[in-house]
Amino acid sequence: MSAGQSCSVSGCSRKHYARGFCATHYKRWRQQNPAPQQANPQGLCEVDGCQRSADARGLCHMHYRRWQKTGDPGPASPMNAAPDNPRGCDVTDCAAPHYCKGFCRSHYAHWRNHGHPTIKPERSFAPCSVSNCPNSAWSQGMCHSHYYANKRTGSPETLGETAGPAASAAVCSVQGCSNVTAARHGLCGGHYKRLLKYGDALGGLRPVRQTVAALVPCSIDGCERPALARGLCSVHYGRFRKFGDPLRIRTMPSRGTGRPIERPPVSVTVRTRCTILGCSHDVWNVQSGLCSRHCGRLRSHGDPGAKVRHRGVSSAGCVVPGCGHTHYGSGYCRRHWNSLVGNKYRRAAEKLAPGHATLQQVAARMEIYGWRCWICGAPFSEVDHVKPIAKGGSNWPSNLRPICLPCNRHKSAAWSGAADSHALSWNVRRTTQ
Repeated sequence: MSAGQSCSVSGCSRKHYARGFCATHYKRWRQQNPAPQQANPQGLCEVDGCQRSADARGLCHMHYRRWQKTGDPGPASPMNAAPDNPRGCDVTDCAAPHYCKGFCRSHYAHWRNHGHPTIKPERSFAPCSVSNCPNSAWSQGMCHSHYYANKRTGSPETLGETAGPAASAAVCSVQGCSNVTAARHGLCGGHYKRLLKYGDALGGLRPVRQTVAALVPCSIDGCERPALARGLCSVHYGRFRKFGDPLRIRTMPSRGTGRPIERPPVSVTVRTRCTILGCSHDVWNVQSGLCSRHCGRLRSHGDPGAKVRHRGVSSAGCVVPGCGHTHYGSGYCRRHWNSLVGNKYRRAAEKLAPGHATLQQVAARMEIYGWRCWICGAPFSEVDHVKPIAKGGSNWPSNLRPICLPCNRHKSAAWSGAADSHALSWNVRRTTQ
């Protein structure tokens, strides 16, 4: 039929699709006259007992693939078919199925780890090589404490000592190096790092930087280590930063940690209590004298004694006059806190301008104007730079004033000089009234 012929059904003018019909009538004709199913000329598989249809060479697909691999089609059933009596685990009173080596999965894993499917051998620990140490060896024949004492100072016998000949202020043992030793195998910090990295204290291409440091001993009585900061050595300065007392050390139980039961005598101080009345927790921040809970309230709400309700929300309100919103941070609600601190886009723009103003300084500027817009007197919504940053304004407090949202949008980045600021406020007030 030609390409432009229409459907042969009377009254149908659709385009010809197949067998003289359009697509709709051809589909109906196929449904009423389905195509006959052709019989498989190959028949069934030639393997006895196999009822599958033949695919090639008189064999079904399974037996044909088996014949290609092995040359023999094999039995009618699959080779990996489960037997009638599945094999179980060889271990007595174990009904789990067989997995490998005569054992089930659990006993096979036990046999691989311990050499026997049921018996677990007892582990024997060698004692610590340091005399009079009751702990078992952890690494290199030493317990946990003596191993790290040997790693720090080069001798496991220095455990618990505050000072000693090996820890005294001395010069690095590398020839030509005048740096102060850090009590690590007689090396300074630079050569000790190269020893760990390259295996040789003289490794690397660049020489170790020489620092001129006076051999000032630590201010703690009996400690001869060189002073690092605040007149303290690195050990006592670390304790001062962590606990607030350079003589305090953290006592740990000997059970399960590898530490000796009878530790050498050391000075242990008792941490002071929180300065908030009625709080029995230990001091967490030494400078503020507060525990971790009250220190967090000081950072979040501006008051360590603020009463916090559910989910950390303070029961106090915003300190801005006329604002009835709940407290969010530093004494302000969320809206005023964002206005005073600024969003990330505003902070990014302020980084390019000179000057800096703290939260307290910005709040003081807002209080001068009564927390109201300096142009129209409405409640403020944002902090305005009188001289815009785009025109060279600064972030100093003298350039900051409270402003409402409509006035800030109307003012935008306009600036024609300090003398016109009063005229600008008068024009805006006249238009808003």
